[in-house]
Amino acid sequence: MSENIIGAAELALAVEAFRKQLQLKLMDLFEGAQQATYDDSQAHVPTLTGNLKERAFISMSSGPNGEMQFDVTYGEIGQSYGSKYGMEDGGYAWFVELGHMTRDGATMVPPNPYLGPAFDKVCKALEDSLQEMIDRL
Repeated sequence: MSENIIGAAELALAVEAFRKQLQLKLMDLFEGAQQATYDDSQAHVPTLTGNLKERAFISMSSGPNGEMQFDVTYGEIGQSYGSKYGMEDGGYAWFVELGHMTRDGATMVPPNPYLGPAFDKVCKALEDSLQEMIDRL
């Protein structure tokens, strides 16, 4: 007695096509979330001089295991975030977001968050969209 499975190759092709289609939908979803985070943070970033707002950018990269990374960055990639007088490259972004002591150490400058709240808003919408995709499967 033997069993024959007919159509395994067609099934494998259909599964691969579905995987690619799902991957494209997820890429669109994450790119949209990235853009929404950027747009909202730009609307709320403090603009005392405008340097911080001008040094914002979005980027996408692939990690060592093929995972995608969608970034919204203020300042320069790879720089140290030390506070120095006259810094114009946006390296002070974390100090604005989280608050800091003044240079003389006498006063605490309160946080002025712009990126974190933007990310939090987008995460909820992204979670809802992903749940909708799962429910439709």
